[in-house]
Amino acid sequence: MATEAAFVKLSEILAQEEFSDNNAAPISDDPNFVIHPADTWCGTVEASPQPAPDVSIDAFIPDRTRHLWRLDDVITYGFMPYETKYKRNIDDTAENCEPTEFRKDTVKAVLKFYLNYLPLNFQETNEDMSKLDFSNPEHRKKVDLRIAFGSPVQQGYWGWAMGIGPRIRQKVFMNKPPEAPGPTYASVFLGGIPSSEEEAKKITEKWRKETQRTIYHEIGHVLGLEHEHASPLSPTTGELRPVTETMVATLFDEQSIMLYSGIKYKADPKKVTKDTFSPSHTDLVLLMLMYPDSAKEDGNFAKAAKSMGYTKDSRDIMLDMLHHALEDPTGIQHKIIDRLREVIADNINDHPRLAV
Repeated sequence: MATEAAFVKLSEILAQEEFSDNNAAPISDDPNFVIHPADTWCGTVEASPQPAPDVSIDAFIPDRTRHLWRLDDVITYGFMPYETKYKRNIDDTAENCEPTEFRKDTVKAVLKFYLNYLPLNFQETNEDMSKLDFSNPEHRKKVDLRIAFGSPVQQGYWGWAMGIGPRIRQKVFMNKPPEAPGPTYASVFLGGIPSSEEEAKKITEKWRKETQRTIYHEIGHVLGLEHEHASPLSPTTGELRPVTETMVATLFDEQSIMLYSGIKYKADPKKVTKDTFSPSHTDLVLLMLMYPDSAKEDGNFAKAAKSMGYTKDSRDIMLDMLHHALEDPTGIQHKIIDRLREVIADNINDHPRLAV
């Protein structure tokens, strides 16, 4: 089926399909309480900005999908050693900050978990991180994700990520809030991770879970996920994002790894959001839909499409599109991938639901 004809046919089928919106977990004991849609995945509908002078244009994905990596991107990452030359708002020690093998392996385990579902290519850099000066834009280009370790602080800064998806390549945390830990020029900061297996045995279970949650959460940002509670339609009392920045909005997902805990619900201020410690089923399904692995009927994309309620007819057309996009001997056809992402996003926005 020709690609454009396939998109037309898919749109016609999706317009006729019915999608359940009754699979969300209740967030109030009130039987009359209405669950509002909220975003598990955020992108943007605004035009792409011009890249910063020291950033390659390849770091951007155009238009609405620019918060998502291309399927053939090579995403390099490295671990920043403790360096006094990099400004820190909060003093820390080399012991808390050094990228020990245990700390690095802890992060790599989370990356491996996500990559069990996604066809992305993360590669640890061969560069000697201690010999690079990340105040130099050319050196920053050598390592997309510059991961730093350190101590969390009382204000709750267990971690942060400097951007969403590929935009993390261009951002530098030059003006951190004074209470924010971590060094300038890091892309991702992870606090509180023990330095060794022996140290890990000494921390509390609550501390261990918080460090685990932080890594999953911040890598979620790297992959393109935004805060669940920041949806323009979130039922919580948190600060909301403008509607124009929403790319995909599912029903509110209480299990999302991107949800902060302790935020009150508007309809019932006595209830607050709970801790989450790993990606939810809907988190993973959305990632698999946005990063299709193959056109196979038993592939992760096909399974995710079924989980999100797409019928066999619509799934068959999607897989046919992916066959054209991924099997081209000249390379991945990104326009087809981006178009399919937009069609799926529009459909979920029109029929907000959780994966089943």
